[in-house]
Amino acid sequence: MSQIDEIKNKLDIVSYIQQYAPLKRAGRTYKACCPFHSEKTPSFVVNPDKQTWRCFGACNEGGDIFSFAQKYHHWSFAEALEELSKLAGVELRQQSPIERQKEEHKQRLRGLMSAAAEYYHNQLLNGSPVSNEVLRYAKEKRGFTDETIARYQIGYAPKGWQHLHTELTNIGYTDAELRETGLISENDAGKIYDRFRHRLVIPIRDEKGRVIAFGARALDPDDQPKYLNSPQTTLFDKSHTLFGLDMAKSTISQSGVAVIVEGYMDAIQAHQAGFLNVVAQMGTALTEHQVKLLTPKYAKKIILALDSDQAGQSATRKSIDVAREVLLSDYTGRMSVDIRVLQIPDAKDPDDLIREAPDVWAELVANAMTAVQFVINTETAHLPTGVDIRQVPVFEREELAKRILPIISATENQAIRQDNLQHLATRLYIDYVQLLKWAENLRDEAIQRKTIRVLPPAPKKSNVPEGDDPPPLDVSALTPPPMSDDEMRVPIPPSDTDGTGKSEWDWQPIVLHKPEPLTPERELEANCLRMLFQAPQMYYQINRKLRSLANFDEILLKNQFAELTDDDFLANEYRALMRLFLDGLAQQEQDLHDYLEANVVPILQKTLHQLMTEDVIDRMKRKLKNRFVADLELVMQTEDHQETEQDMLRHTMWSALRLRRFRLLQELQEYKMMLTDISDDAHLLQEVRIRIRYLAKAVGAIDKGIREATQT
Repeated sequence: MSQIDEIKNKLDIVSYIQQYAPLKRAGRTYKACCPFHSEKTPSFVVNPDKQTWRCFGACNEGGDIFSFAQKYHHWSFAEALEELSKLAGVELRQQSPIERQKEEHKQRLRGLMSAAAEYYHNQLLNGSPVSNEVLRYAKEKRGFTDETIARYQIGYAPKGWQHLHTELTNIGYTDAELRETGLISENDAGKIYDRFRHRLVIPIRDEKGRVIAFGARALDPDDQPKYLNSPQTTLFDKSHTLFGLDMAKSTISQSGVAVIVEGYMDAIQAHQAGFLNVVAQMGTALTEHQVKLLTPKYAKKIILALDSDQAGQSATRKSIDVAREVLLSDYTGRMSVDIRVLQIPDAKDPDDLIREAPDVWAELVANAMTAVQFVINTETAHLPTGVDIRQVPVFEREELAKRILPIISATENQAIRQDNLQHLATRLYIDYVQLLKWAENLRDEAIQRKTIRVLPPAPKKSNVPEGDDPPPLDVSALTPPPMSDDEMRVPIPPSDTDGTGKSEWDWQPIVLHKPEPLTPERELEANCLRMLFQAPQMYYQINRKLRSLANFDEILLKNQFAELTDDDFLANEYRALMRLFLDGLAQQEQDLHDYLEANVVPILQKTLHQLMTEDVIDRMKRKLKNRFVADLELVMQTEDHQETEQDMLRHTMWSALRLRRFRLLQELQEYKMMLTDISDDAHLLQEVRIRIRYLAKAVGAIDKGIREATQT
């Protein structure tokens, strides 16, 4: 039994979810209003027999205790594994001494930053004449209430060169630690001084609410820069941070909408006015990492509400381009998000507008224009309107269209993409069919940019000449002591530990854990992952095939039919590895396989290594035996087969479609079994019947795809 299964066996899903949703018995299941969206009629069902949950309402999701913990607490799988293992009393693999040392060091630095935040906050509230003046500035000039000042732990860095340094060294922190966190600086002469002096100080926290940096606003008009942030440190990278996300993530997750402003003052003011879905990018253009902090984990829509001056508009366009690149880098649409732009009239900052007219802010958020509209408007603002556009040479209009098309192509929704293309065609007086062709070419190029990842080469042989290695020990004559069926003995060579020269061979017992039996479905999941790991670019082809099978059916597309996800995997370890694979595809900093190796949780390292190195087809034929061989043979066509990329695509497609079909059938069976349990609930009964109809339609589409894959 794996540690994941051990945790699930020790924790009852009903008892766990009961802490977060008031479950009531309903036949063999339990019901409640869904904790993930607002509703009046319960559509959230927990099955104690299968230890699963499912929302039949707006969420239309389900899973086990791990998926619930991840969704409810916004945890990664690793975080859910760690927290649930503690709850279950299951000990995970211990950290290595180096890992433990690094984590302890980070924890100490976090403690240092927390102490600094408390010091600054106390300085603001200590009642001194200077502090009172600064407090008056925070309330009257910045508009902060006492509640906001306390909630965000707003503080004051006093005048002087070493106040914070003295305070923190007195409680045991070192100069090296203060330098590492960016709280102190050192001049060329070696003199140490506080980085922040006579400034209003705002703690910057990470997604979990831990202080990782500070932003400081100058109080003296002559002090430059006006805003001074902590430098990049072990804990803080502003390109990877969104100010206020710790406060905003719950609201963003519930509404699906995140509003991004330029500075932390804007975000605090928005929160104070009740707009809790606002975060700040702290003066930089939106980065890829910041987009990924929000999507798909929290937000389905991002509204850019940057300053209205020229610099702000330029940053808005750069931010749109960054979001577009993120979308195109994950062609599947998994990170597809509705990007919109909020333009504030009269060149006001969000901070000023929210204080003066919060109702206007709410209206602007609700009516924010699409990113495509913003780009088309800004790119064509200098051109004549209506039929007068024909005065502009055709080649200039076509070049302009090609500059705008990438952002349109990043839109995953087919209907919206076509509407945008029609709008652009009308605005530039260009043939719509030509634009459509160019747009499709762009999407094909996005797939082609995903190069095939060749597996790492075998380790090179040592440069030591043959014969220099010591001869292998001959243990063939050794007879191990008696042992049980579930253990083995490993010989340990003699060592003269006591100086007598009479050391003898010893035997180290090792308990063998019998592997869990591989069901056909579990093996199918393993094979699908194995093929994706060995040829990641096939993932995009699978999703393209699913979109084709959906055939623009709104019901199928609405239910994420056109995307292979971790939900298609039932085994927890494979589901976790699929999520890691998707995260690896979404990032750009590391090679995919390097990312997998670096981020896999320890208990899944062995499974990951096996999937990345074992031969796909041989293992499939060996393990599936007679269960699916008829289909497999149709795909392989010949027994002695030299596999090409096209062959690999067919094999991967076959495996993925089979996997999807099995998951759909499992879900369909669950829904049909529930019909009797919910017969007294007309609303839920209707929801289940709708879901059954969808599943039947989805199975039919997948069956069509399997027939096509086996006949190719």
